[in-house]
Amino acid sequence: MEEALDKFLESWRNNSDVVGILLTGSHAIEMNHKTSDIDIRIFVNEGFKTTKGLTEIDGFKISYLVRSHTIIENILKREFSRNSRFEATTISMGKIILEKDGILSELQKLAHHYQGSDFTKRDIDDESLKSNIYLLYNYKSYLETLEEDSPYFIYTYMLFMKISLNFYSHFLNFEIVSDLKTEKLFTNDLFRDKCNWSKFPDEEFVILWQNCISPGKINKHNLSKMFDFLQDKVIRFNIKNHTFSWQE
Repeated sequence: MEEALDKFLESWRNNSDVVGILLTGSHAIEMNHKTSDIDIRIFVNEGFKTTKGLTEIDGFKISYLVRSHTIIENILKREFSRNSRFEATTISMGKIILEKDGILSELQKLAHHYQGSDFTKRDIDDESLKSNIYLLYNYKSYLETLEEDSPYFIYTYMLFMKISLNFYSHFLNFEIVSDLKTEKLFTNDLFRDKCNWSKFPDEEFVILWQNCISPGKINKHNLSKMFDFLQDKVIRFNIKNHTFSWQE
């Protein structure tokens, strides 16, 4: 792995615009497996185009992202305001390969700050809750018109489950994680600790949600169970009289 990575980084190390290189992902926290990509972040000065790429060297897949370090600072702040620490997690758990002028160390300090800070507690207004439960009701209503063995039932059902997770996470003021990390959030204590993630605050929801997406459990009965759970925990949906308004 080291030889393949050295070959890839050779040109970047000699680029005057590069101010830092970071090994991230599963290799950085030593939880990689034989098919894991080698994830690399390359930090550059302003004026350099953001570039995302994937290449293969000596049988190793290398996924890389080239981005201005000043853009990263803005992303850390913006994501945190939206209850996300994706970038903060990536930066804070990374291993520095190359650094100029202490820029990566400062970025990691900032990332650790966001990692250790609580999200701003916001009062979610009823209109927003009504809007989201209405959206879920629309999905539920459409799903009830489909046969359970229809591919469109499965597709729309999974969308409903994704919206349910994000909606309830937002309601609980919990971090919104990448779809590709949901399994690790719910099932992998070690990975969660490595990423400094808290445990999801409602274990009852986690058990129900995982059961609803399990093989053989994707059906209208579990669809209703999830919708009823969210009504009981968040807000009721009144089919005879449900209104909400917003400023345009």
